[in-house]
Formats: sequence, structure tokens, C-alpha cells
Amino acid sequence: METGATEVYQSAIRYIHAVQDRYPDNPEVFDEFLDIIRDGNENRVDLSTTILRLEELFEGNQQLVEGFNAFLPGAYGAVEVHDGVPARSGTSAPHTPPSSNLIREISSPGKNNTTLGDYMLRIRHHYQRTNPAVYQDFQSIVADYVGSLIDLPDVVMYLAGIFKGNFQLVEQFQEFLPDGYHIEFEVSAGSPTAVVLTTRSGKVYHSGRFKG
Repeated sequence: METGATEVYQSAIRYIHAVQDRYPDNPEVFDEFLDIIRDGNENRVDLSTTILRLEELFEGNQQLVEGFNAFLPGAYGAVEVHDGVPARSGTSAPHTPPSSNLIREISSPGKNNTTLGDYMLRIRHHYQRTNPAVYQDFQSIVADYVGSLIDLPDVVMYLAGIFKGNFQLVEQFQEFLPDGYHIEFEVSAGSPTAVVLTTRSGKVYHSGRFKG
């Protein structure tokens, strides 16, 4: 990714986590959030409607409503909250405003048309009820990457560790790796036993030897 694109991507991840952290006991809110973003990306609704739906979903939560400003086009005007009531300030919104950066980052398809939002939702649905600790670990890994505490190879190795043999979920993360990064699997007796990541520089990481 280019530097600017990476910064927007990381900002989008931070915003996603802010939504999740605000409603830890109400997963339906996060699911609705992803649905709203998807509708905006697929042009089912315009950006004005997307913002109104988010304002209603977040019930005037100042941090989340105003946090969306970072992803709005400059000409659209900022969203502010006064006494719990959201309102837009600044210049008038265009009649058909462009999509926000957040919508593009969460909903842009990967190499096989899976979006970041879809991937996060898939992991949530897989583990939220059967093993919520795994989902919490997943959130922590993404947060550490966003905070530059770990690098991309570490992310893949940590995912291999927490998913514990669910190699399909690790393989699906290939969608979001930069060009030149490749995930493979070490196979024994016809079944995958370890994750092997090769970076664009040719460096190889092996989950069986990872000491993160």
C-alpha cells in the first residue's frame, strides 16, 4: 500500500475498534454498522443517508459521530454533536457527495472480492459465541498492528496461533496482504500443519518456529 492509503486503512481499523468497544455487549450494533457501510459502498444509499443512519445507530454518541469526520470529503462539512444532537457544519454538502474513505476502506474488495468488513464479521460469527476469547485476541492483534507494535508477518503468525488449525481463516487473510506477500501451508499426511509466509523481500516465516 502507498503511505497515504495505509494511514487511511489504519484510521479505518481504529474507527472499527471504537465502534466495537463502545458496544461490547450488543453485537447487533456492529453488524448493523457493517450493513450501513456496505449499503453505502454498493450505492444503495448516498453519503447523506449513510451519515443519518450512523447518527441514528450511535444515538448521538459524540465520539463515534464526530469520529466519522476523518473520512468525509472536505467539501461535505463536519458532523458535530451539540447536546446529543448531531448536525453538520461548514460548507454545504454536494447533492451527490462522493463516498467516504471509511466506506471504501471497509468495503473495498480484496483480491477475491472479500471486504475487510466481511472478514471481521466472519471471524466474529465463527468465534463470538463458541470461543469469544479468540475473537478478543483477533481484535488485539489488529489493534497492535494499527499501533505499530507488531509488523505484518507477526500478524499472520499470531493469526495462525489463535485460529489453531483453522487454516481457512488464515488463508483468507491473503486477500489483504500487499503484493509480494504469500501464504502457504506445510502439509503432513495430506493435512496442513503449519503456516508459511513469504514476504516480498523473500524472507520466510514459519508458524511452527514463531516465537512472538
